Amino acid sequence: MDNKELYPIRVVTRMTGLSPDIIRAWERRYGAVEPHRTDGNTRLFTSADIHRLALLKRVVDSGHNIKSIAGLTDDELEQLATREAAHSPVDNATAEQFIIGDDPYTTLRQDYMNAVFRFDVRRAARLLSRTAALVNPLELIEHVLLPVLRDTGHNWAEQRFSVAHEHLVSMQIRGLLQKITDYANPQPGSPKIIFTTPEGHWHEFGALVGALLAASRGVEPIYLGPHLPEDDIEIACEVSRANVLVLGIVRDIDEGEFEPLRTGLERFSQRIETWVGLPKGHRADGCAAGVRFLHDYDELDVALTRLVS
Repeated sequence: MDNKELYPIRVVTRMTGLSPDIIRAWERRYGAVEPHRTDGNTRLFTSADIHRLALLKRVVDSGHNIKSIAGLTDDELEQLATREAAHSPVDNATAEQFIIGDDPYTTLRQDYMNAVFRFDVRRAARLLSRTAALVNPLELIEHVLLPVLRDTGHNWAEQRFSVAHEHLVSMQIRGLLQKITDYANPQPGSPKIIFTTPEGHWHEFGALVGALLAASRGVEPIYLGPHLPEDDIEIACEVSRANVLVLGIVRDIDEGEFEPLRTGLERFSQRIETWVGLPKGHRADGCAAGVRFLHDYDELDVALTRLVS
């Protein structure tokens, strides 16, 4: 088997929420999983092992004894977990625990990432939507969405997540944006803001989260996704009669990209109020006259508040 498909116990702990001691005990006493061993006797786990351990944890958390379920197949565990979830208020209780606990968001994020890892789409979506109903938008963004997005990227870089996992997270945050937008129901005449990224910039999460915050502030966000050519951005601004254009830039740019980006931003700013979200110290920071540069979601929130006041 390719070593890239094997994971050490520290990764399994992070992905399942189980301690190393519990994982070892479940293996030794109940044969719950059979990890591979290196020449030095270090345990290495497959994705299937991690999936099974996560299933076992879900069923144990619902009240079952590990001894009674360790011999079940994965399909049987899935069925049992689904039945228990259908009859249990665990999601509501857990969501409230996330808000009032000593470390209120760590458990939520871990639970969400575990659900994503298992492609448990319904549970992951419920965790996001119910948490969104319990906390204010800035808290949701700073303590839930941004860490989740960072963890997703990190897990992909470490080959713990596939591109499919990334797409699932992106899809669910888009879905959350739609729900918040529908719930916010901005009044007629409310400002409209276009959120996108310039052509060649594929990291959409910043623009997506910005649109979420805008919706919660009574603004009508028009989210157009990433990698949009200048001409298409101009057409969207003109046809929608948007009040503000927000562009998200995450990755660094080389010298050959700098001047076209600068002139493009200045051209936008002559036609529409233009904001650019990027990291502090980015090469493009402050490069264009008439453009407002934002470095975090607090600054965006201030700008949105002033826009609607």
